[in-house]
Amino acid sequence: MGWLPLQAQQGSYEHLNFKTTDGQTLTPSSLPQGKPLILAYFRTDCDNCRFAASQIKERAVDYPAQIWMISPEEQDMISVFEEMNGLYGLPSLTVAQDDTKSMHDWFQFEEIPFYVLFDGQGRQLATFPTFPDQATVKKYLTGK
Repeated sequence: MGWLPLQAQQGSYEHLNFKTTDGQTLTPSSLPQGKPLILAYFRTDCDNCRFAASQIKERAVDYPAQIWMISPEEQDMISVFEEMNGLYGLPSLTVAQDDTKSMHDWFQFEEIPFYVLFDGQGRQLATFPTFPDQATVKKYLTGK
């Protein structure tokens, strides 16, 4: 189902720190207690990432986890990407900048987009090379 990069570190994700496109600091402790999270790492110049953004937009309303789309690029580029792909105003989606590259340093992935699913207690459940559909995420969250 999901795959883990060979060098993925296990443990808490609390050290991850991002900046939203409206300038707010975003950390995993910002999540409501018990809320699952999928981190989606992207770049604005990536064709696969643009396609993934359209999938995320379509699925975000009924998605069983909070979605954070994270990019290492400059805020203005990320904001343009967010606007061009219609990602504003989706209740379960936040777009943010990883200006410290903490996500890449933690997971050491080699391809993008890159997706990581965490359960409501912050435990890493799986990584994915493509955006997982609702059924796949529910399967990981329920263990069935």
